[in-house]
Amino acid sequence: MLSGSDGRASPALRFGLAGGEYDAGRPSYPPAAVAWAVGAGRPRVVDVGAGTGKLTRALLESGAEVVAVEPDPTMRSRCTESLPGVPVRAGTAESLPLPDRSVDVVAVGHAYHWFDRTAALREFARVLRPAGRLVLMWNLRTELHGWEAEFTRLIAGQDSVRRNPLSGMGEIGPPFSPFEEKDVPHTQQLTPDQLVALAASRSHVIGLPPAERADVLRGVRAVARSAARDGTVTLHYVTRCWRSCVAPP
Repeated sequence: MLSGSDGRASPALRFGLAGGEYDAGRPSYPPAAVAWAVGAGRPRVVDVGAGTGKLTRALLESGAEVVAVEPDPTMRSRCTESLPGVPVRAGTAESLPLPDRSVDVVAVGHAYHWFDRTAALREFARVLRPAGRLVLMWNLRTELHGWEAEFTRLIAGQDSVRRNPLSGMGEIGPPFSPFEEKDVPHTQQLTPDQLVALAASRSHVIGLPPAERADVLRGVRAVARSAARDGTVTLHYVTRCWRSCVAPP
């Protein structure tokens, strides 16, 4: 559903309101993480909740054949523009526009916590080929420096601080095997403008009243300017990866 009862975009589908900022600020996924999660060869992968194509691009660079599925029309349009030639389809995790047993890997980057997991896992099992793989990936800031913790404080809000979006991420049952998990560290170099874009792409910040949003972004810019060295800041991440295989029938 694109909007709630008050007419505002629902949290899961409000990212299209900041699609440009999402593209400019969000990190990609390191090749080592993709290789471990997806495996070798040229698998056919569906990127579910693809957004502007951050994970889609990393999957393509690994050699995979990729189809992207995204419910938000603005994000789909940006994905199509940035990745010409890649099939980008309207759909949700709970209702994938794919035939039965048509993909080797279902990949999800930063979107799994928005899904109805029971319905989504049923769909993933339907579209996966025998011994196919489910892959979840999430970029977590490790806050190695004080200014990174201050950045998190500015953009999180009290609700986000209390909610753990990774809660239950590693829980799964038949027909899937237990998840294996791996962390891959990486960094992202950003200009102050790009750090502001990253902040502006966060669901909590997008949903703020305009005056509060402007205050948050001013604070982020001030932090970025004070922390910048040679015009950039370095954000430290770990990409947390889960992989599971669907049991053959």
